[in-house]
Amino acid sequence: TENAVRVIHCAFSPDGTVEVLWNTNHEICVLSNAVKVFNLTNVSAVAALAVEPGGTNIAAVSYDGLISLWNRFQPGTRPVTWTNDTSTASLSSRMEFPLSLCFDETGTQLAVGTTSGKVTVWNRNAPHVAFFRTNAAHEGIISLALHSNLLAAGSWGTNLSLWDTRATNLVSLPAPGGTYALHLEPAQKLLLSAGGDGRLCLWRYDASNAAPVSLDSP
Repeated sequence: TENAVRVIHCAFSPDGTVEVLWNTNHEICVLSNAVKVFNLTNVSAVAALAVEPGGTNIAAVSYDGLISLWNRFQPGTRPVTWTNDTSTASLSSRMEFPLSLCFDETGTQLAVGTTSGKVTVWNRNAPHVAFFRTNAAHEGIISLALHSNLLAAGSWGTNLSLWDTRATNLVSLPAPGGTYALHLEPAQKLLLSAGGDGRLCLWRYDASNAAPVSLDSP
């Protein structure tokens, strides 16, 4: 960073070619292949960032719960909203202190985790918003992974949660030390978690259409 400007949050596209940073100058800096593309200035305090697969859209959620999307190829425009066939679906929502943010693998869904253990999921092809809540109240959601109908959430407490969003059924397993990073690998039916206890765990899950989602011990 330049002139003692510190980076507070960062996020990468899945292929690692696009990086977005939030710094102490209240700027969002977008880089492509390690080269600065543009800065977004005078942005409200950012709680979390995410980059859409493919790197086109940059998402930021501020501490007041406002979600904004920018197209990195149109840096001079105002934040954009998602649209579907019948209406404009605003991604603005006042919620309790967001902590985490992620896109799904197609960029059509966006999930936000909050301090109360709630996850909110928007879908650009649906007019409704879906809500999911962990079993433990006030265990903030600090990590998320979203792939198709699977939603995984890690907290700063002791729970790792996995939902089948079609049925909203919840699997909750102990994860001592908190879960600070998550990744879903649907081809192998694996969930990778990184915990505050220093462990990396691979969890095998079953999410077939015929049965509720289930999760084995790592």
